Amino acid sequence: MTKKQEFIIVDVDSIHPNSKKLEMYQTPENYENIKRNIESEGIIEPLLVNKNSKEIISGNLRYQVAKDLGINEVPVLYQVIDQEEMDIKSISTNQQRKKSYSEILKEIEFFEEYYNIKKGQRTDLNKEFKEIKEARDEFLKTHPRDTSDKLKAIKKMALKLYGKDSKNYKKVFKSIDDSKT
Repeated sequence: MTKKQEFIIVDVDSIHPNSKKLEMYQTPENYENIKRNIESEGIIEPLLVNKNSKEIISGNLRYQVAKDLGINEVPVLYQVIDQEEMDIKSISTNQQRKKSYSEILKEIEFFEEYYNIKKGQRTDLNKEFKEIKEARDEFLKTHPRDTSDKLKAIKKMALKLYGKDSKNYKKVFKSIDDSKT
């Protein structure tokens, strides 16, 4: 029988947000509702934090709300995770989140890069490649293939027309994100 891990209360400034999640995800449209809920009920679910780096694995949003509300202490569950596993673990904890199209595209690109198997690479002869391919394919099944293909085509077109990170490039993705709501 495994021992249930207990959370501890820590100073909010002793931990820091996950930069990969900050890069990938926008502030959700229901942020103010989440903020009001935490203000009235407190933080119910502890933040999951890498014990070694003090980086948040899951709970960036709760962390940000705590900072915005001036909450000085937050509940934390520490976990020891190798730094190379941090990104994959932190993105994996966000699968239930309602995402914009641009966030879905960033996730798809992340998993395709992280689980990079080249076309024609024999996964049946290498157990490690087979496991990587299965993990990647399992994630990619969460988004319909036509959605993935359309988002990649839109990105390619926007890059060609406007250049990466230009104002017009960002407008293209804001427009498709706004159409999802």
